[in-house]
Amino acid sequence: MSLCFVTGVAGFIGSSVAERLLSEGFSVIGIDSFTNYYSIAQKKSNLNQLQKNKEFSFYELDLVKSDFAKLLTKVEYVFHFAAQPGVRDGFGENFIHYLNSNILATQKLLEAVKNLPVKKFVFASSSSIYGQYSSKEVSEDAVPQPISLYGSSKHMAENICRIYFANYHVPTIIFRLFTVYGPRQRPDMSFNKFFSSILNNKKVVVFGNGNQTRDFTYINDVVDANILALKSNAVGEVFNIGSGSSITLKDSLKILQNISGQNFNIEYIPKELGEGEHTLANISKAKTILNYSPKWNLHDGLTEEFHWLKTR
Repeated sequence: MSLCFVTGVAGFIGSSVAERLLSEGFSVIGIDSFTNYYSIAQKKSNLNQLQKNKEFSFYELDLVKSDFAKLLTKVEYVFHFAAQPGVRDGFGENFIHYLNSNILATQKLLEAVKNLPVKKFVFASSSSIYGQYSSKEVSEDAVPQPISLYGSSKHMAENICRIYFANYHVPTIIFRLFTVYGPRQRPDMSFNKFFSSILNNKKVVVFGNGNQTRDFTYINDVVDANILALKSNAVGEVFNIGSGSSITLKDSLKILQNISGQNFNIEYIPKELGEGEHTLANISKAKTILNYSPKWNLHDGLTEEFHWLKTR
């Protein structure tokens, strides 16, 4: 039975991928440092299903501060989701968290596996590395121009992955994820915040004028992409992982109204620093090489997220 190593396993994406790996017959070692960026209780609840499986082992540790090399001895696949998220919070003294969690942690993990016979090292990057493009659709050959320190830190981590692929042949795959949503979504992300406001009869607060567009990617499609990467022959590649379609925030709020069956007030406030105006993934490369094919439309995916939030 092949062994996988999942960092950030208590997070939104990490826990979802780890559950799928177990269902596919893999054993999983998961690590998480339980940073306080959002509720630790929510992160621990994300582990509930995982900890019922005897093929899952969990360790609470920090990649930068801990000696974790012994955990990697028999690992064949590495999935690196541990990161400091948030495009708005990286300025000023907060940047140290992005430096440690996104850049130094990635380098230390790659250093630990560089001489091991791992078959795949999947790194979760972000569409934030693209920054502000005049063209709404972006492909992997676009020159990264991040406008947030979060995006910049992810871009640097990508470069580190490339360096270890070039010098040590670590079989890296980089995923540039486009606004992932669904059950377990972080509470600082828009749809979680919007639905939570609706459920608590509060006004929905939107940064910007609502005309900005986003490529929203449902969590199950992201999980599928990771499994496809594990099973593929691709190494040293970068892939956009999105839905391949975009929508304005104003139009997405109409979907939320339809799903919730509630009218709600909307307040538009000034856009914050670091936020791009448009995102739309060209996913043709992932389709061609990985056979990636997103299956979830926004209405169905948001319905699942709404039901999850209602039962929490």
